[in-house]
Amino acid sequence: MARSNSYFMAHIVLLGDEAHAALARGNVLVIGAGGLGCAALAYLARCGLARIGICDGDRVEEHNLQRQTLFTTSDVGRNKAEAAKEKLADLCPTASYPFAADENTIGDLIAAYDVILDCTDTFEAKFLINDACVTAGKPMVFGNALQWQGMCTTFCGKPCLACVFHHVPKSVACSDAGVLNALVGVIGAMQAAEALRLLAGRAGLEGKLFVYDAAKGSARTVTYAANAHCPTCSSSHKKSDHQKREMGHSTDAPCGGSEHEEIDATELRKMLTTRSPVMLIDVREPWERAQGAIEPSLHIPLRSLPARLHELDPKFFYVVYCAHGNRSLYAAALLTRRGFSAASLADGFAGWITNSSA
Repeated sequence: MARSNSYFMAHIVLLGDEAHAALARGNVLVIGAGGLGCAALAYLARCGLARIGICDGDRVEEHNLQRQTLFTTSDVGRNKAEAAKEKLADLCPTASYPFAADENTIGDLIAAYDVILDCTDTFEAKFLINDACVTAGKPMVFGNALQWQGMCTTFCGKPCLACVFHHVPKSVACSDAGVLNALVGVIGAMQAAEALRLLAGRAGLEGKLFVYDAAKGSARTVTYAANAHCPTCSSSHKKSDHQKREMGHSTDAPCGGSEHEEIDATELRKMLTTRSPVMLIDVREPWERAQGAIEPSLHIPLRSLPARLHELDPKFFYVVYCAHGNRSLYAAALLTRRGFSAASLADGFAGWITNSSA
C-alpha cells in the first residue's frame, strides 16, 4: 500500500511536505456510497490518507449505475460499502460499515475519524450526522445534489446544518426527481477537496454555501452565520413557540409546566421537589464524575449519548448537566430533537456546588 513520493508529487509540489504529511495521518469517514460518495472516494483514495471509512447499508441497484461510478453491473445486489471497499483496496487502507448510520451507531462511528463527509441522500440522515458531529466536535462536509442543482459547505460545530435549514426539508429520491450524473461528480469532488483542505489546515467553505446550477452553467456562494436560536449548536436559552413548531417540537409544556432549554440550580432544586418524574443525566467524563456528582443521576458521557438514547424513558423530564453548562446544552438539544423533554443545567456541576454553598 506504501507509495513513493513520485506517486504524490503533484500534491507535494502544491501543498508542501508538511501538509502532505498531515494527509498521511488523516482519517476520513464517508457516510453514503452513492453518487456523491463514489466521486469523493475516487479522489480521497489517491491522497495517501491513513484510512478511509465507508458507511452505507444499501445495496447496488441497476438505476444507481448512471451516477455511482465505482460500481458496475457485476456489483448489482452487493452492499455498497463493501463493494466500494473492494474497489479501493489497492489504493488506500479502507474500512467498510455495511449498515445505515442511525442514533445507535453514529456516535461510535464518527469517533475514530478526523473529518466526516455527509454524502447521504436524505435530510433526515443529514440532520442526524450534523447532531452527532456537533456533539463530538467533528467537522462535517455537507453535500447535496438533485436534478440540476448541487450544494456544498463545511460545518465546524457552529454554525451548523440546523442554522442553515431551520426545518428538515422534504427528501426526494434521485430516481423520482432525476439528477444529472455529472452534477454529483462535481459536488462529490468538492467534498473531497474540502476534506483534504481541512486535513491540510487550509481555509475553505466554512460559513459559505456553494450552490452550482448545472442547467444554467452558473455558480454562487451564499454566506451564512450561526442562528442564535439553533436547537443544535446555539446556547440560546429558549425558543419561541413558532420556532419550536418550525423545528417539529411540541409547544406543550412537559410534566405540566413551561418548557425550558436551560434552568439554574435553584430551579432544579424546586423541580426535584415539586415535579415528577424528573431524571438527571450527567454527560461528563468518568474522571470528572469521580470528583463529585448530583445524585441520583444517570451517567452517560456526551460522546456515548447518541448511541444510548434507547435506554431513556420518554415519560421522564430530563435535566442534563456537565461541568459548566456547555456540553449539556448540546445534549439537551439532541434529546429534544429526538422527542424527549429536556433542559440543560446552567453553569453545570460548578453552579450546583456554588448554589449549595451559598
